[in-house]
Amino acid sequence: METENTEEEVIWSNVRNKKINFVDKYLVDQIRTRYAMFDRPSNGKSNIVIDSFVPRLLVAGKMNDTFIHDIANLPKTSVAIHPMFANMFDVKQMEIEQLCRILGYSKKDLKALMTNVKRKEWDITFVGAGGSVANTVIWLSEIAKMTNTINLFKNINIFEQEQYDISNLLRIPKDMNKVVSRNYAYKTYGIKSELTYLSKNKINIINSYLNKNSFFINNKYFKQINIRRKYNDYEYLIRDEYGLPEIEVEHIENKHIFYGAPNIETREMLVNNNLRFLSATHGGNDFSLILNPTQDSNLQVESYGIIQLSQFFMNQLHMAIKFLEFLSEENDLDEKNKIIAEGSFNGESKLPTDRKYSFQMEFNGLMIDENQVNNIQEQGE
Repeated sequence: METENTEEEVIWSNVRNKKINFVDKYLVDQIRTRYAMFDRPSNGKSNIVIDSFVPRLLVAGKMNDTFIHDIANLPKTSVAIHPMFANMFDVKQMEIEQLCRILGYSKKDLKALMTNVKRKEWDITFVGAGGSVANTVIWLSEIAKMTNTINLFKNINIFEQEQYDISNLLRIPKDMNKVVSRNYAYKTYGIKSELTYLSKNKINIINSYLNKNSFFINNKYFKQINIRRKYNDYEYLIRDEYGLPEIEVEHIENKHIFYGAPNIETREMLVNNNLRFLSATHGGNDFSLILNPTQDSNLQVESYGIIQLSQFFMNQLHMAIKFLEFLSEENDLDEKNKIIAEGSFNGESKLPTDRKYSFQMEFNGLMIDENQVNNIQEQGE
């Protein structure tokens, strides 16, 4: 005899499947923690500089080219500082001459400055190839091309071990799609052509970090020594073999300087060894150039989360020009904690330009959390 099944039948509700692209989600997370989220311009102004609005558009468009273009709806007169943004949104890229005029420097001023620096035949060692160094190298190269100046420096050395993080490419003012591939993702490779343009003699690219074991110092020379340790079959040390130095730079007064935004340990190593180091950092929306810093460590750490890209690029360009001014002057390179330059771009133009550009400085942006990212993406659908 069959018995009736009295158990309640469980019927699963319709399950909503959501496909998550890990790479896209990772990029969105990286962007939201590095850049401020600004609403796209809607005040009717012409010649709006869009760079600060791009991070939000990328998040809202879920890193999908089609979605991004659908929701962008930018004014036709929009312009961009970053060439990748100009290509991405089919807007005009701002010319280097106009950017410099906004900061108060004419082409004639910069030509005289570049000529003066070139005559001094500086040797430069860049410490790292991240945000500040990459921006400085790129902006110096752009100014050099504008003023028809080649071989600005005598020799260039650069130390950098890291490869690019895609999200960081937003703050490097060069279209890396044409340069960086999976096989050539080192930061030094991305600015190699600019380094070549700026150097008179040779460029020494060392794909490793600069540290206290990297060099030998005496009165005249700074050298990178390549040490190869030899062991016997029982793993006992036999001897150290010193290979040819990877770099050899004349360490003559007023002819060589280290430049960059390394970590605190590297900075202290440079200063403690009297290696004449110019610290170049961007924190929040302020830039600073400090010679041989031994204090105020918080000023030497680049910060993320509130970067307004339009202002960031203008600050970086200004910092590169201030670096040129420093190199053109007579300075005591051994002086400690000397502030060479500091500032923050306010959106105002100091010299007349070909048109009036709107940097939308009245907008405020904050780092957003993951829930807010989802809200932005839902608004973009």
